[in-house]
Amino acid sequence: MITGTTKSGFEFELADHVHEDYEVIEALVKFFRRTSYDNFVAFTEQMFRGAEDCEKRARDFLRGRDGFVRTEAMQELVFDIWNTSKELKNS
Repeated sequence: MITGTTKSGFEFELADHVHEDYEVIEALVKFFRRTSYDNFVAFTEQMFRGAEDCEKRARDFLRGRDGFVRTEAMQELVFDIWNTSKELKNS
């Protein structure tokens, strides 16, 4: 399990193989090729797959006082997790 903390203070854990998982990479490529909310959700689901409640905790962490989770905030958090976990895996 890869565990870490993002710059914003969110603690996460991901499966060890997340950076080598074809379906995760495929979802990431689809997101970058056709930037849409559906592709981002698919990438997020694949990345968090197997990580107990990580996606729910991320939503709760980002939920504003108004009760909404901003898409931009989730994108920033997910990419921060991706980059941090990649650095941790490579160290």
